[in-house]
Amino acid sequence: MEKSAEQGGWTEKRASKHPTPGKPGMEGSCSVGEILLAFSQTTTCHGPAHVARNAGRWQRWLWAAVTLFFAVVLISVVAHENIGFFRRDVHSQTSSSMAETTGLQLPTLTLCNRGFFSMAKVTELGMDSKTATFLVGMISPGLVRFANLNSPKVQKLAEHAVRQVSAILNERNFTIPQLIQAMSYSCEELLLKCSFGLQSYESSECCQRVTPIATTSGLCFSWITSDQERQTMMGEYHGITLYIRMPQNDFVELYPQLVDVSRMVKSEMQVTVTSNLTYPSLLVTGRGTLLTENAVTSIPVLLTKVNKEGLKTFIDMYTQPCLKPSDASLQFFSDSFLSTSCNCMDGAITKCIFKLCDCYFYGIMYTMQAIGQMCTLNKTVMCFGQIYQQFSRMARLPSVTLSTQNTTFARLASTCLIEELSRCKDVCEELTYSYTSTVSTLRPAFLQDLYHDLQLNRRNSSVALVTVFFPSYTYNAVKLYKDSMLHLISDVGGYMGLFLGCSLITVIEFLLFTFCLVYHLLIRLKNLLLPSLNHSVVTPVTLK
Repeated sequence: MEKSAEQGGWTEKRASKHPTPGKPGMEGSCSVGEILLAFSQTTTCHGPAHVARNAGRWQRWLWAAVTLFFAVVLISVVAHENIGFFRRDVHSQTSSSMAETTGLQLPTLTLCNRGFFSMAKVTELGMDSKTATFLVGMISPGLVRFANLNSPKVQKLAEHAVRQVSAILNERNFTIPQLIQAMSYSCEELLLKCSFGLQSYESSECCQRVTPIATTSGLCFSWITSDQERQTMMGEYHGITLYIRMPQNDFVELYPQLVDVSRMVKSEMQVTVTSNLTYPSLLVTGRGTLLTENAVTSIPVLLTKVNKEGLKTFIDMYTQPCLKPSDASLQFFSDSFLSTSCNCMDGAITKCIFKLCDCYFYGIMYTMQAIGQMCTLNKTVMCFGQIYQQFSRMARLPSVTLSTQNTTFARLASTCLIEELSRCKDVCEELTYSYTSTVSTLRPAFLQDLYHDLQLNRRNSSVALVTVFFPSYTYNAVKLYKDSMLHLISDVGGYMGLFLGCSLITVIEFLLFTFCLVYHLLIRLKNLLLPSLNHSVVTPVTLK
C-alpha cells in the first residue's frame, strides 16, 4: 500500500489488467501486440477470446488453430453469399396449402378439331382436298414439308389452290379467316351441352360463354375462366363438364406431298387444359387430351400458384414490376398479354412475324378480325421458319433446315426476338395446372337415354363427355424471391455467430479497434520519422 500525499490517506496501487495505449515515451505506452491481446481479451467474439484467455501454450495453440480454421470457412461462406446476392439469384419456397372457403379457380378449356376441317363443308364450298391441304399448311406451317416446296408437284398444287381459293373468296365475298371459319365446325355443331357446378346450360348458352380463337390447329373454342369461376365443393360433378358431338367419317384426306401426315396422328376432338393467363395459339398443337366417343374423359387437376412479387426489391431498380393477373388475362386480350412470362416465347414469335413479314398467318392472329394481308404459303413458311430457327438457336435447340436462307432477314429476326423477349414482364401470381386423364366407357342403357336427351343422330355422329375438376382442396404454393438487404445481413450474422460466436456488436468493436490501432501506428510512425520534434532544445542567442 502507498500513502497518497494529495488525499492524506492510504490507497491501493493496483496493476492495470489491460494495457492502455498512450503516447510513446510515456509510462502508459504499449506495443501493438499488447493492443491485440487487450482486444482479444475484451471482445465479445468467442474465438479470439479463447486464444487470449488460455494460459497454457498447447491450449492457446489449439484454440488459435480452431479459430483460424473457422475464420477461413466464414470468409469463404460470406463471399459465396455476397456473390449470390449481387448476382441476384432467384430462390424458391414450396409449400402445400388448403383452399379457402371460396374454393379454387378452375382452368381454361380449349376445344379443338385436330382434323382442321369438315369434309362435308369443304365439298359444299366447291373445294377439293388439295386446296384444303394448302390451307392447312397456311394455318400450321410446322406441318409443311419444307424440302418439297420447290418440287413441280407442290408448285402445281399451290397454283391450283390459289386459283380455287381466289374464286371462292370473290364469289362469297369472304376473307381467308372467314373462309377457314366456314370450313370448320361451329361451336353449336360441337358443343351440345355444358355444366358448371350444379348448373346446366343448353348449346346456345354454352356457346355464348366460349370464345372462338384462331390457333395452329385451326378454329378452336375456349372456355376462359375468371377469378369468380371457382369450384367450392369437392367432387367430379362440381367442376366443368362438356358434352361434345363427335362427327363420323367427316375428315379431309390431306395431300402427303405438302404436309407431313405422320404428324397428323391426332385427328380427333381434343381438349387442352391451361390457365386463363396462357395464349393457346401454339400450345394446343403440342398439348391436349383426345376425346373418346361414347365415353367420359375425367381430368382431375392440381393447381400450383407461383407468386413472383418477391422478385423485385428496392435493390432491383431496373427490374420491371410484376403485372396483376387481372391485367394479363386472355379474357381481356391486350398487347401486354403477349408480353408476360407465361407467353414470352409465343408472344415474341407472334410480334416479330407481324413486324418483319408485313402480313399475318391464321395460326397466330391476335383476334378473329385480323387487319391486313394474310401471308401466302411460301411467305408463311419462310417467315415462320426463319424466325423459329433463330429462336431455336438462341435457346440452343435443334432447328429446322430451310432450303433458302436470307442472312439479312435472319439478323433482323434475331434482333427482334431479343428486343421482344427483354420486354416480358412477370405476372404477380401465375396459375399452372397439372393433370391426368382417365377414360370410362358409358353404359349402353345410359347412352340411349343420353342420345335421346341431346337429340343426336347416332348414324353420323356420336357423343363424348369431358369433365375437369379438383379432386381435393389442396394446392401447391411456390414463392419465388430474391434476397433483400435484410436477408443478407441475417445470413451473414447467422454464419458469424455459428463459426466464431460474433455479432453486430463485435463488428462495431472491430471497427473501433481498427481505428485505435491505426491511430496508434501513425503516432509511432510520426515519432520515428520526426524525433527532433519531441527532443528539441531552444538555445538563446545573444545579439551583439
